This record gives sequence, structure tokens and C-alpha cells, in this order.
Amino acid sequence: MVWLGAYPQSGRELVEDIFTDCFGFSVRHFTKNTGERLKYEDNTLYTTNNLPDEVPAHGTKKIFIVRDGRSANTGLVLNALSNLGSKKTFDDIFYESLVASNRSYFGGWKEHTKQWSKESGIILRYEDLIKDFKKEIDRLAEYLEVEIKKYPETLNDYRHPKETDWQNHLTEYNHDLFWAYNREFMEKFGYEYNGELRDQITGIDYDILQKLGVSQNTSHHQKAILIESNKLLMHQNDGVKRYLIELLKALYQTQKTENSPWKIDLLITGKVVSLREYGKTAFDSEKRKNNFNKLSKILFKLNNGLRAVVSDKKYDSIKGLYKKGVVKIGLKPFKNIARVIYVIDRALKGKKTAKDNYTSNIVNLDLSHYDLIHVPLPQHYEPFKNTSSNFLLTVHDLTHKKLKNYHTRRNIQLAEKGFNHFIEKETKFLSISNSTKKDLTDQYDIDPQRVHTVYEAANNDAFKPELNSNKLEFISGKYNIPDKPFLFTLSTLEPRKNLINTIKAFELLLKNHPQLDINLVIGGRKGWKVKELSNLKNLSNIYFTGFIDEGDLSSIYSRALGFCYISFYEGFGLPPLEAMSCGVPVIFGNNSSMKELYTGYGLAADPSNVEEISEKMYELVENNQKTNELKLKSLKRSFDFSWSKTAIETLSVYDKLTVE
Repeated sequence: MVWLGAYPQSGRELVEDIFTDCFGFSVRHFTKNTGERLKYEDNTLYTTNNLPDEVPAHGTKKIFIVRDGRSANTGLVLNALSNLGSKKTFDDIFYESLVASNRSYFGGWKEHTKQWSKESGIILRYEDLIKDFKKEIDRLAEYLEVEIKKYPETLNDYRHPKETDWQNHLTEYNHDLFWAYNREFMEKFGYEYNGELRDQITGIDYDILQKLGVSQNTSHHQKAILIESNKLLMHQNDGVKRYLIELLKALYQTQKTENSPWKIDLLITGKVVSLREYGKTAFDSEKRKNNFNKLSKILFKLNNGLRAVVSDKKYDSIKGLYKKGVVKIGLKPFKNIARVIYVIDRALKGKKTAKDNYTSNIVNLDLSHYDLIHVPLPQHYEPFKNTSSNFLLTVHDLTHKKLKNYHTRRNIQLAEKGFNHFIEKETKFLSISNSTKKDLTDQYDIDPQRVHTVYEAANNDAFKPELNSNKLEFISGKYNIPDKPFLFTLSTLEPRKNLINTIKAFELLLKNHPQLDINLVIGGRKGWKVKELSNLKNLSNIYFTGFIDEGDLSSIYSRALGFCYISFYEGFGLPPLEAMSCGVPVIFGNNSSMKELYTGYGLAADPSNVEEISEKMYELVENNQKTNELKLKSLKRSFDFSWSKTAIETLSVYDKLTVE
């Protein structure tokens, strides 16, 4: 009983012919699950273009064949276009295939590839099959434990997928859109942005590499890494927590096979948890998905129902109350009740606080067997006061030194104690930008050789141009964003983010150009020292959304004319990269890491100069040629960053610091 999964135009027919000719198998193609029990026959290959959970393939051996997604997807679009005639354009079908809503287009290339890669026991790359078919046939025979009846002299007489020449069908922008949606798995299988094929496939998804037959490092000494992860328990999803989650998610790929050269554990509230076990729950679980969730679907249907039964005039007046009532008022009490129940439960059971647990449990742990302990925040130094080990500390910024007015005294003291502790321990440092590395070596007189720079990244899965018009409309309604052009800014509402000057610049923009019909949308939770901002909430054309769920951000980024992030200082400045990943041009503060990362890909402005910020806003709003140029540049620049790349470079640092 053998199943073959393949996205359309990926080589399914070629593998069918190989099975018939080389193994003597018969072939049956499966297109739709009718609910009837499939009667399996010996020496039969069952093939399908469906997703694995749509076929009755449980308990069978599974094969997956993958082809460069640009060729496969272009072939699929061309076939659909020929069937539909003039009803839709190439671009219409292409965009639909990227979104692949409600599992249309076989789930889309990425989702199809992701699911079959996980379910299959062996993966064939179409290009490898063409290059060295005997080697791939040998791999198949070994996996299936069958005898090869004969080798073909050539594959010329076998059926092949359509030669699509995707370079002549995809515009530059459409190619970049495809890459934005699919690059994670394109890179995993060795497909390069420039169209080249990487013969030597590398990466950290050891499970996929093993299924492709790629030989891996089988070092006898498995290096043990401990990552301090107490930040995972914090309610607020700040930059450090997001860094930790995304890094762990990427490193988790190295833990899925037994022969990984890395053994990575997490230290959470004084307890050691393996990343492999943590990842199964946190990253593999379907419950974690936030993709147009059930609440969103329900509210979207209610919205359409409301539109159908009332006039447009009444709809507009009711809509605001409806959204506030259902979304903002409806959810908040349940969250507050849950928090109260949690606090009362801990008090009744006499449970310690997280900090008490952390401090007491760490004393009883033996951490001496770890080759390296990675701490993602200097303020988390306390558990390691009496621990002698090989440490690596991630440094996100030096705001407690450079911008003391924007910190509480307690936070400055805690950060200072943390840095001094790790410096005394002769710790090595991992900086998230070269700018932060320079700040660190300048402020603490640290040898630059002790500091390694590894850039952060935006979540490629969450941040990409949103093409689903229904979702764009719904998310805008959810946060009460009017249906008109807007500039967007996102940050914790605090002085360092320079929202006051951003607002003043926007007011100046409207004063100097009263003909503009445009809004400023400000997203983010309250920080500290926000009294002055509160006085500005009643200004016309300015909308405060409050906290925005990460799953909704790409829709708001994608709708914006431009993104304003004119901060006084950033250790990295992740929101501009998120916006660029959605194809949105950025105005950024001409300082610190932002100057390092975004110069040439956006518009730089002096954060203290309101007139200059206003001029950059006008340039984005009125200069369509410049804006379109920056959209393309922004999206391309985002391709230089990925969490997979961050994880690979972080592992390289681990390797250097744990030389035997």
C-alpha cells in the first residue's frame, strides 16, 4: 500500500510511469473522498493531488514529489486559464492560488508542500529525478523494500509535467509575491530566488533533509544548549518575547530527529523542558493557528447580514456600534474574568509567584553538563548568580544607557546589574544589529571579538502582502479603521517611539495640504508617560486602535499607504521590517539600527524635525512613482531576513563557543 502526493504539474505522472515500468506496480489515481472504504491492492500505487488529510492513506507508506513551486504553480494557473477561457485573467487565478482560501487550489503550493513533507516517509525532488533518475529509483526501492525489475535507459518516453517557463509568465512583482508567500519551503528544498537550483541542500529542518536523502552531520558529541525562557510566561507580547518565540520555533526544526547534533532544552520557572517536547505543543498543534479565526468568520457573516437588511446610510451608523459592542466590549470582560480566576486560584492553592518558583528551583538544578547557556535578556541574570558556565547573552538595545529618560529607575538598575554580572562571567554576546554591537562595546568597553551579530527577522508566515479582500475589509472593521487611505504607525505608546512628533507632522501635513483626504492610524498598547498622547485622542483624522493581534497586522500593514516608525532609537526596529514584508514603504528614524538596516529601502527622517517628517509623509502620499518604487524595494529587502537564517547563524555562534 503506497501513496504518492504531488501538487499539480510537479511530476506525478512521471513517478507513475516509473512505478509501472521499474517496479511492475499498477496505478490508481484518487481525486475525491466519497466516504467509501478504499480496497487496497498489492503492488499498487495510489496517487493524488489532494492534501494528505483528504485521502484515506492512514497506515500506508507515503511518497511526496516536489518541484520548483514557480513552475508547478504557473502550470496550474495556465491549465485553469485554459479551462475558464476569458472569464478570468492570469493574474486573477495567480492571486487566488496564492491565497488558496478554503483549501482551494489544493491548499496552495506552500501548505500542500508543508503537509505532505510532514506525512511522507520519503521525498523526491523532481529536478533530482531528471538529473540522476537511477539514484532516485534506488532510494525508492530501498524505502519500499521492493525489487527493481529494470532501469529505464532514459526518461524521454515517460510523461513529464508542462514546461512552463515561469520567468516569461510572472511579472517581477508577481514573482516577488510568490516568494513572499512561499519562500520558507522554496528555500528548504534548495530553490533560489534567482531561479537557480541548489544541488547541495542545506538547512536546519533535519526531518526534510533526511527524507530527501541528504547526508547530515552525525557528530558523536551532541552539544547540549540551555536557553533561559521565562519570558514565554509573560502576558505581554513584547519584542524580546517575540524574538524568543520565533528563535525557538526555528530551532525546533533541529529537534525533530534523533540524530540531531544539538540537544536544546529550555529553562522555564526553574524547570528544564526539552525544546522537542515544548515544540510539539507550542508549534505543531493545530490549535495554535490564528488564520482568520472562528470569531472573525462569525463576525464577518454578521456584518454581511447587517448590510443585506438595512440601507447603506443606516448600515454606516450601526456598523461602528456593532463593532465596538461585539469585538471590543464583548471580548474584554471574558479576558478580565479569566485573569481574576487565575489569580484567585493561585492564592487559594498557596502557589508561589513565578519569580519565587524560579529562584527556589534553580538552586536544585545541576546545569554543569550544558555546553552553553543562552540568556535572551540581561535582566534575567538572577538565577545564574551562583552558576559557573559558558554563557551567551542576547543584547537587544542599550536604551537604559543611551535614553535614560525613557526608562524607570528600577529597570535601569536591573539592566545594569545584569550586564555587569555577565561581563564579570566573561560572557560572549549576541547582538541583533551592528549598531547595537557598537553601542555595547562603547558603553561597556567590551572587546568586539566577544560580540557576534545575528539579525532578527519578521515572521515570514504572518507578514506578507494580504491579497484576500474580504479579510482586509473585516480586519479594518474589527479595529474601526475608516474606509479611506491612511498612514499607519505601530508601537507601544511611550515617549521613545516619538508618536508626539509623528502626530504633529501629520497635523502639519493636513495644514499644508488641506486637499488631502487621509487618516493616521496608531496601533499599540499603552506603555508609560502617555498622558500627552491621551490629550491628542480627539483629533480628527487620527485613530487609535489599541493593541492589535499579530494575526491581524498584515491586513492593516497591507492596506496602509505607508508605515511611519520615526523612533529616537532602536536596537533593531522590527515593525518596519514587518511592514516591508507586506510590501509597504516605510518612513524611519535616521539613527541607530534603522539607519543600518533600512537606508535605501525607505525614507529616512530626523525624529526631532517635525517639518522633515511631514515632508516625507507628503512624498509617500503624493509621489506615486516613488511610492511604487519603494514598495518593490521594501518587499525585496525583506527577503534578506528570515528566522530560519537567524537560527542557522545562531547555531553557528553556538558552534564557535562550544569547540571541544
